[in-house]
Amino acid sequence: MKKLLIVLLVVALSLFNMSVMAADDKVEISFCVGDATLMINGSEVTVEKPYVVGEGVTLVPIRVITEAFGAKVDWIDETQTVKLEYPDVNITIQIGNPVAEVNGKAEKLLAPPELTESGYTMIPLRFISENFGAVVSYDDATEKITVVKEKSEQGETVKGAADSKYVGDSYYGW
Repeated sequence: MKKLLIVLLVVALSLFNMSVMAADDKVEISFCVGDATLMINGSEVTVEKPYVVGEGVTLVPIRVITEAFGAKVDWIDETQTVKLEYPDVNITIQIGNPVAEVNGKAEKLLAPPELTESGYTMIPLRFISENFGAVVSYDDATEKITVVKEKSEQGETVKGAADSKYVGDSYYGW
């Protein structure tokens, strides 16, 4: 029964996220670290709470973020690996591994992906967002993080982070 509920929740979130991306020219995700509610294009979505590790690396639940962008997410249980597919961006990450593969190239992460006690895969926000062509900003006054992803057409190459020497961290060191 519990597995059926989880499957139904994943399907519902996937359908919700696909409709969010289809309805707008961009996806905007905003949240505060430690809150279990993300705002995706103005709609509340309850998720595993984002948290900070190491020297200011924000970890977020990978599925809700990447599916909001329109990416396909596959989990390989035997190796605890996640494969993400998006037009012209393919990423493979593994729990506990500080190196991800982006379009066949090894990229060092600021923190390795983690698996929470409740089974959610958490990954560095800036790494995943910027590799999908999104912009991440932080408002000191409200302590709110905002991620904005412009809609890309099928086959359009995501420009920026995947070819940047600053992959996994921003140019500004955030």
